[in-house]
This record gives sequence, structure tokens and C-alpha cells, in this order.
Amino acid sequence: MPEYRYRAKEGPEKMVEGLVEAPTEMAALEKISARGYVPVKIWIDEKETAKPSIRAATTRRQSNSWVFLFSNHLARLVKAGVPILKAMQLLSTHEKDRGVRASLESIEREIREGKTLARAMENCPGLFPSMYVSVIRAGEAGGNLHQALLRMAVYFKKQDELSSKVRRAMAYPAVLAFAGLGSVLFIITFLVPRLEKVFAGIGRELPLVTRMVLNLGSFMQHYGIYITALLFILFFFLPRLLRERLGRERLDSIKLKIPFFGSLTVKIEFSRFSRTLNLCFSNGLSLLDAMRISIPAVGNSAVRKALEECYQSVEKGGSFGAALKKHALFSDLTSSLISVGEESGRVEETLIEIADVYDQEVDDLLIYATTFLEPIMILLVGGIIGFIVMAVLLPIFEMNAVF
Repeated sequence: MPEYRYRAKEGPEKMVEGLVEAPTEMAALEKISARGYVPVKIWIDEKETAKPSIRAATTRRQSNSWVFLFSNHLARLVKAGVPILKAMQLLSTHEKDRGVRASLESIEREIREGKTLARAMENCPGLFPSMYVSVIRAGEAGGNLHQALLRMAVYFKKQDELSSKVRRAMAYPAVLAFAGLGSVLFIITFLVPRLEKVFAGIGRELPLVTRMVLNLGSFMQHYGIYITALLFILFFFLPRLLRERLGRERLDSIKLKIPFFGSLTVKIEFSRFSRTLNLCFSNGLSLLDAMRISIPAVGNSAVRKALEECYQSVEKGGSFGAALKKHALFSDLTSSLISVGEESGRVEETLIEIADVYDQEVDDLLIYATTFLEPIMILLVGGIIGFIVMAVLLPIFEMNAVF
């Protein structure tokens, strides 16, 4: 986070200078005014900006489960009265990943130099996102670092559980699709061509479906390896190509229009946003600051753009619930609940209720999807294999009918 130097008036004549840490110039001005000063001039501290930061040795984003375990262990150590420097030494010593260990050691060095835990964590964005750092900073400022760490542990545990549910739901259909495709390719490429010599001695024209299957088998036998390589290339590079051609935002908008999956994506993203917003609220951040920190946690760029427009509306003095109502992505019930929460001063409780409702709806949708997708996959693969078997046996049935 940048540091701003300022010159301000204290009283009618006295002029003071100082340093304030803030995400934006406007936030820095608010902090200066809160100290009882009248800002005269403000600028970014060039020395601080030019000073190289100790970056993490790894830029790879860590999983939610790792952040959960780290937060949980650090919270236990802080609660037990272990100094934060000693706690970081213990955690870095027991870390097996070299890159992560180097990052934790860099945080430890900065704490030893006098920086706060949040300030040291800023230099490791691969491990700790901006939202995490903001919550830790609020916990340090309020003297409840232990509670802030526990909240972060619960938050990332929930995110990990949500991701695991989606992966588990899609795992079995994916295995079925892979096994079915492999079986069909094996039959067409290796078994069907061997039957061509058998049918060559029949001495009569083969049925159309049999000729189609035999021709397909012959084609796959000669060009199957190239087609397989092409499929793998498309699987890995097609998403990137589509993002470059269509743009990330347009591609994400198309995803939201896909039946079932679009609704599922919106629910998952808004649940994540609501929990992040609730977490920031519970640590004393204002609505605008909480929204600014929470929006980057949304993965889908189309949903993120809609929330950014809501943020701009709230920044101009509008209602968050009214801003949500302008976007078709979000249900009327969601915007109405947020509006009621704003009027009653219970936005924090309303957000967690919405997140719980959406999580339950996601569970129901995933169960519904797997319940119907599995038999459809089985029927599809079975139908293709059955068609091939029928095409192979049809000439034999015709021969029996003749005799």
C-alpha cells in the first residue's frame, strides 16, 4: 500500500508535515482530516515508492486450504501469547514448500525491521490477497488480531469447501466421459478395421451403416494420432484463443447465458462476494472500502463488472440494494434483502444469510446436475457403442436372413 507525505495546517497558523498510509489519495485525505488537520499538499512518498520490496520467492497463488491452515495455526499461536515474530519463525520453519518458506521468512525479516504483520504481508500477494491484508490490518489496529485470523480461517475454509463441492460434482461425469470416449476410440481404431477383411469375403454390398463405420475405422487408423493430438491442443489452447479473440469479459458473459451453468456461476460468485464483504464489515471497514476489497475476489469478469458499477453507484451516494436491482444478473430477492438490511442497519447479517442461501442452492443444483448428467453420459456412450455393434452385426443378420 502506498504512503503519502502531507503538509497540513493545525490551527490557524501552525503547519505540520507527516506520513500516512492509504490505498488512494482520497483515503489519505480522509485520514489526515480525521487527525484534525487541514490538508494543504499531499504527494506519494518517492523514497518509499522507489524502495524495492522484498517480494515472495514464489508468485504461485496458494490454495484456500493452505491459507486456512496457516491462519488457523497463527491464530492459535497468537492466542497462546506467542509474539508474532516468534510465531512466524515457527510457521516458516515447518513449511515444506521452499518458495512459500522463503516468502514467510521475508515477512519475518520485515517484522523484525519494525513493520506490522499486514504491511509485511503486502509484499507476498501470491500468498495473501489484498482482502486478507486489509482484514489483518483492521485486526491489528483494533487489538483483536486473533479474532481477525480466526475469521480469515473460517472464510477460506468455506471457500475451499465450495470449490471442493464443485470439483467432486464434476469429477464422476468427467471420468465417465473420458472412459467412454476412450472406449469408442479404441473400438473404432483397433477393432473395426480388423473386421474389414472378414466382410471383404462376403461377396455382396454391405449395408450403409456398416460401410460408414468401416470407413470411419480406416480413417481413424491412419489419422487417429493426429486427431488425438489436435483434440489435446484444442483442449489446452482453445480457451486461451477464445479469450484473446472475444475478450475475457465477453467470454464470461457468454458463459453466464448457458442454461443451468450460468445461474450456478452467478450464485457461486455472489456467495463468495457476500462472504468477503461480510468479513470486511465484521472487521470495521466501511461499505465502500469493503466493496473495493471484495470485488476482486469475484472470478467471473462479467459479474465483477456489474459489481464495480454498483460500487460506483454507492460511491456517488446511492443505495447498494438499488444498484443491484439495476442488473439482471442478480435476483430481485437479493437486492430487496440488501435494501432491507441497509434500512435496518443489519447489512452484515443479511450478507451472511444470502451467502448461506446461495451455498445451499449451489448444493441442490450440483446434486440435480450429477443426478441427471450421469445417466445421460452412460446412455450416450452406450448408444454410440451399441450403434457400432449393430453396424458390425447387421451384415451377419442379413446373411442369416438369406439362408
